Amino acid sequence: MCSASILAHAISPEVETSGTLFRRLLLCHIEACLTGLTALHAEFPGSLEHASILEKFALVFAENGLFRRACSLLLKVVEFRLATLGKGHTETLRAQRALANARFNLFEIPKCLDIQREVLYTTKWSRPSLRDWLVWPPWKPIHMSYRQLGEDDPITLRAMFNLGRTSQHLGQFKKAQELIEVVERKRQHFFGSDHPDTLMAMNELGTNLLAQGIQLDYAEHLIFFGPPMMYHAYIANSVASRRLS
Repeated sequence: MCSASILAHAISPEVETSGTLFRRLLLCHIEACLTGLTALHAEFPGSLEHASILEKFALVFAENGLFRRACSLLLKVVEFRLATLGKGHTETLRAQRALANARFNLFEIPKCLDIQREVLYTTKWSRPSLRDWLVWPPWKPIHMSYRQLGEDDPITLRAMFNLGRTSQHLGQFKKAQELIEVVERKRQHFFGSDHPDTLMAMNELGTNLLAQGIQLDYAEHLIFFGPPMMYHAYIANSVASRRLS
């Protein structure tokens, strides 16, 4: 159990890109720990700590494409947290979302939608206190913590980045550019230019500018200094485009 706890503490719940290789090296150790834990404990997870360990192990499996293995662990986590914490608890909802993502990657779309629908229904009707119901409109999520975080909080910036990237995929390039520029500037200021989150924002801004056909030199600069795999993809696409032309 001690080894499993140490392994779990080494796994960030955010699953940052910078730690991908490190977490991949943990896979064999995670499997060994799971084998030992299931042999020692007839019912596992048997505590909230056990559930937290399983959840982190499942994140590593999912990150490395082992979605079936991740599903088997997350199912146990969800069932245990539903029984102990209740369906409205944030940890239960987080595990359900992770399970839905794993189902989606296994192309089990109906099961994924069922979980997402359940999460949506729960979050719609759950409130920390009665006072949080006394708002208009009634579904305005002012009870959520992000309303109190401020515009410079990493969670706020991540939400802005996700909105910008989604807008970009919908072809709303100007709207996406405005959001991602803010995120990129703030991450440069708070995290530095070498932070993985900053590099991802730089790459996203670069691809946005390229899609619009503006500031091409600056766009190429952003992609060049972004994540290496993104730069290689950009070079490959450029070579392919030249051959076609």
